[in-house]
Amino acid sequence: MKDSYLTVAGRARVKTAVGACRFIATVDHVSNEEEALAFIKEMKAEFRDATHNAFAYKIFVDGAVKSRCGDDGEPVYTAGVPMLEVLDKYNLQNTAVVGTRYFGGVKLGIGGLTRAYRLCAENGIQGSRIVEQIARTPLSIEVSYERLGNALKEIEGAQGKVKDIKYGERAVVVRCKIRQGLVPSFLEALREVTRGDYKILDN
Repeated sequence: MKDSYLTVAGRARVKTAVGACRFIATVDHVSNEEEALAFIKEMKAEFRDATHNAFAYKIFVDGAVKSRCGDDGEPVYTAGVPMLEVLDKYNLQNTAVVGTRYFGGVKLGIGGLTRAYRLCAENGIQGSRIVEQIARTPLSIEVSYERLGNALKEIEGAQGKVKDIKYGERAVVVRCKIRQGLVPSFLEALREVTRGDYKILDN
């Protein structure tokens, strides 16, 4: 299972003129669908005087990709779909783009609109910094003080990141994130080094 993906590092904005129309592509990194929807809502509020605010996003969730797009009143499939195709072209995930259009008085036609939104999104992506990210699974592990060092070593070996450590009277709880593709081998190694003396707690 692939557990790494390409995304944008942060927000970017690029303006594009097509005929008499003005297009603005705003691209941003989003961690989940809630963030994507909040981003779209924010852009629609910022550009509430625009003619249209179409959108597209792709989210990487549990090893699978979820995508969605919308035309915001443009003729069907002329705005959201071509922008989503651009995200596919660059193999981007956890990325959202809003294409804002200000009508300039001259209609572009179905084909013209499709090409314009595709160009708008592509310019926005090219104006962004693309980075690779690793998908990680959150785990809460309870181990004895005696086995803590072994557990931390295995977390590091699984390209994990420790979020925090809580020290109890008899045991320690380590909250961490393990590289998604390495979780099965990590749990097997953890079982060996702790001799089964550990618990996986609910996050």
